[in-house]
Amino acid sequence: DADMEAWLAAQGKPIKYQRNLDRDQLMGEPVQDNPDLAYTASPLHFLEQLPQGTELPSFLIIHAALDGTLAPGQPMRMLNALMARAPNADIQFWLIPDAKVASYIKLEGPEIMGRVAAFLRRNFDR
Repeated sequence: DADMEAWLAAQGKPIKYQRNLDRDQLMGEPVQDNPDLAYTASPLHFLEQLPQGTELPSFLIIHAALDGTLAPGQPMRMLNALMARAPNADIQFWLIPDAKVASYIKLEGPEIMGRVAAFLRRNFDR
């Protein structure tokens, strides 16, 4: 939520908490009421719990630039943590301009689909 507030403030938009019911249901309570519990479910927490030297797989993180539910700081923190733990791994971060929600990114478009296919071939055609 702090990431979203900072992102909204940087854009000059009003800061208001948008309750994410799916996320709250996963946690069993509103996330803002128990941020420590929410952190234990985060990918960053799981990454931190891995023993040093654990080989990480390749990662492809796609983020919609205009996503109103996930601030860009969150996937960037994941990207930075992955790169710190696995500097030689194939870790890609794509910020898709003009996309509002990541789940609506049109992967069937030739440019993005070509990039996804190239990533998959590079990492799974072995």
